[in-house]
Amino acid sequence: CYGGLDLSSTTDITAFVLVFPPMDEEDKYCILPYFWVPEETLELRVRRDHVPHDVWGRQGKLMTTEGNVVHYGFILINGVPILYFFYIRSLLQRLYNSCIKAPVFKAFQHKRQAA
Repeated sequence: CYGGLDLSSTTDITAFVLVFPPMDEEDKYCILPYFWVPEETLELRVRRDHVPHDVWGRQGKLMTTEGNVVHYGFILINGVPILYFFYIRSLLQRLYNSCIKAPVFKAFQHKRQAA
């Protein structure tokens, strides 16, 4: 499979997505997404964006991290174990503000290579 990591800070959604290509012509692509936002911004997002982030959170489609910014430590603890279950051929990161987020990406890369 292939992975993509898009780390946000406060207003965007942090995403880690795995894409599994079809095994044969009759198969379809399968996508396994994980999303995180800061817990303290959840209600604001619902009001401001008119998007049901709170409902998605209760349904388990959106996870929250403690505080008003995305907690990368939480994502590492909860996201990195995913890498042990799948062989990820390539893992990409969105480059915006990458100097701050590089340590998180490197942790994902390290765990992927060790798996």
